[in-house]
Amino acid sequence: MEMIDGQVYFSAIKFSSTTYNNEGINFNLLIVLYINEGEFEKPKVLTAVISPPIFVDSRRSARDYQEKKFSSFVEPFGYDNIEKEFIKRENKSKSESEIIIKNDPEGFYNYITAPNIRHKVKHPVFLAIKFSNCVKIHYNSKLVDNTANVPHPHTQINQLLENLQTKLLKENKNKQKTDADIHPNLEEKHFLFAVNNLTDSLKRKKVIESI
Repeated sequence: MEMIDGQVYFSAIKFSSTTYNNEGINFNLLIVLYINEGEFEKPKVLTAVISPPIFVDSRRSARDYQEKKFSSFVEPFGYDNIEKEFIKRENKSKSESEIIIKNDPEGFYNYITAPNIRHKVKHPVFLAIKFSNCVKIHYNSKLVDNTANVPHPHTQINQLLENLQTKLLKENKNKQKTDADIHPNLEEKHFLFAVNNLTDSLKRKKVIESI
């Protein structure tokens, strides 16, 4: 950045890793001030300082709640997340505690509650694809735009996905929700997200709290 009138501003600094991923080691910023005296001259360093240790945390809980909710449930997700094999790890240093996350109710619970998986994708479409053996999305044909007259099935699916995404965006932007908005009657719901065969009541409670 160029210094103007003795001042320089950085609007943001992005870290490519976290303290957690580096075995608890903190980060330091190295700030160097140099001058270019001519186009063909080598820059001269005037001074350099190092910052105090910085703890870098990527957990969504470290950010604003609404921003966290918006990003995890609404933002587009990469296809590589669908193909990726996730592992639940309670303690990073103990490999024997690793649990491979499978496409079943237990795997869905492990994904939602895994402390080592940061920035979990909770988009309903992603969860329905990734955990297709236990997660389904239903839509209310009386409230969602009728797609029965659309000739091509791909176009019908695209239309339903567009309606779902529009509904998600609208719901997440509405911060002043009443209890009726959060818990509407079944016939008033546009879409229904269903997790099947999660029989353990405590696990089911944790999943509900997460999604």
